[in-house]
Amino acid sequence: MSDTERVSIELPAAQAEQVRRIVASGGAPDISTYVVEAIQTRLDRDQALSELRDLFERKGQKPSAEHLAWARDVLGVNDEKGGPVS
Repeated sequence: MSDTERVSIELPAAQAEQVRRIVASGGAPDISTYVVEAIQTRLDRDQALSELRDLFERKGQKPSAEHLAWARDVLGVNDEKGGPVS
């Protein structure tokens, strides 16, 4: 990563331990890489949901519950906390 910024985050202890175990078992090269990948996954998902919302707004509509359920299923978001679309 050429253009990076150091940030500090707090995680619940159980999550931090899970990440350490994943790194220790070779699931990620280090904690920073794991967190960067997790954040990128969330950003990609949020962007896709935002684009879906924008497409509907351009048509003067709101996505139906069925559309949102489909999008959440495709994007791996299974609850209301998973994305910005309301």
